[in-house]
Formats: sequence, structure tokens, C-alpha cells
Amino acid sequence: MKRVGWQPLLIARGGVESYGAEVLAAAARAGLRVVDRLLRQPGVRGLMQALEGLGEIDILNLCSPLDPEGRLVLFHSVAAVLANSQHEPFGLVGLETMAAGGVACIGYTGEDYAVPGHNALALETNDPQEFLDVFGMLRLNPTMERALRRAGRVTTQHYTWSQIMHHILLPRLHLIACSANGTKTAPHERRKREAKLLPTTSPQTSILAPVKVEPQMLNGGEQRAPVEVR
Repeated sequence: MKRVGWQPLLIARGGVESYGAEVLAAAARAGLRVVDRLLRQPGVRGLMQALEGLGEIDILNLCSPLDPEGRLVLFHSVAAVLANSQHEPFGLVGLETMAAGGVACIGYTGEDYAVPGHNALALETNDPQEFLDVFGMLRLNPTMERALRRAGRVTTQHYTWSQIMHHILLPRLHLIACSANGTKTAPHERRKREAKLLPTTSPQTSILAPVKVEPQMLNGGEQRAPVEVR
């Protein structure tokens, strides 16, 4: 990003694994300026204090947990949240970002709620150039960015706990109970329940299915880093 003239600030909050130190050391060897910051107080005020005086910094490593209030502001305000991985899904991170009205950049490890270009960005390789191309297009199109942020918030309304309980968990529990009792769901009851779950379509209407996509922009980097481009 710096080579093409951007001025990115990567904000990272990693786990307790030692691998995080390896990632930050690799960034320093690449010539990036890294600084660690602790949050002196919770909430937005603590986050804002940690973001002060970063004019020449490339990567801010937050060494304190972020509370829900701080995450909401951060995910909404940054240019993009990198939640892509080659090994494990960061499903809740992407959904949290979309619920906050942010731009989630996911990969191909099972984030099937994401429709690339509609409610999120998606990476399919670990080539940094892919992120530059995908995000660069969004960066130059404010109308597209606003539409993507709105679509993300709409999408997350289908993934609230009440929706998950009603449409997924309770029907599964019913099937398990029927199986344990040696009974089966009556065909007409099953069709009635399935009809409630399926969207209504006409012959002229097509359904756009979510696409499973994903990869890694940074080689081996598992830290979930929001990106702010100044």
C-alpha cells in the first residue's frame, strides 16, 4: 500500500499466542514502524487516547482487549477490517463489522453470509495485489462503499440470536427429539415449516446465493487488523 502512495495505518489486536510477536517482528524487518499501546481506560475515550500521536506509525498493536463500545466505533470508522484467513474462519468478526456499518474483508473459510461486492469484500488468494485491486476500487467509489455498508447492516439482521434460534436451532432440536422418540415429522408439517424458511420467488425472480470465498493478504498473518487509509 505504501509503494502505491497510500498512507495506511494498520490497527492490530492479536491473541496471546507467540505467533503474534513473529508477525510484528516480520513487519519491523520489512521497514514498517510498529508501536504497542495499552488502553488506559475502557470505551471510546481509551481508544481515542491510544490513537493519539501516530503520525509516522505504520502499525498500531493494541495490547489491551477492546470492549463492545470501542469495537463498534473502530469497526465503523476504519476504511476496512481484515478478517481473512487461510486456516480458520473469523465469522463473528466479519458479522460484527457489518453490523457496525463497516467494510468487512473476508476470505474463503466458510463466511457464507458474505456476498462479495454487495455486503463485503472478499479475497481469494494471499497476493497483496488482490487487496489493492479490490479495496482500491471501493476506495475510488464512495457510492459503492455506502451501498456496501448499508447492505452489510441489513444482512446481519438475519444473524441475530433470535433469528438463529427460530430458524436453525429450534427446528434441529425438534428433529433430534423426534428421532430420539422413534417418530418422524409429518410430511405436511415439514413442508409447512420449510415454506416459512424459504424466500418467496416468482418465475422472473432469481436468488443470489452467498459465495464462500477467502485467503490471506499478508503471508501467514493471522492478526485481525482493521485498516485505515489516510
